Amino acid sequence: MDKLKDKKISAFELTNLIMKSPVEYQRVSNNIWKLVAQNILKTDLENEKVTMKSIVEINNGSN
Repeated sequence: MDKLKDKKISAFELTNLIMKSPVEYQRVSNNIWKLVAQNILKTDLENEKVTMKSIVEINNGSN
């Protein structure tokens, strides 16, 4: 989570920072959205489309 400290980056960029090989893309991206669902990460869910280009950030208690 240090890669996200005080930053807003796209889910795609975060996935690329975490992955060690392209084979891990699906698993890593799914886990990012799992963290969003658990309110550990947040994104603008009010957008009509949430994609890998959506900005994600650490949820510091604000929704």
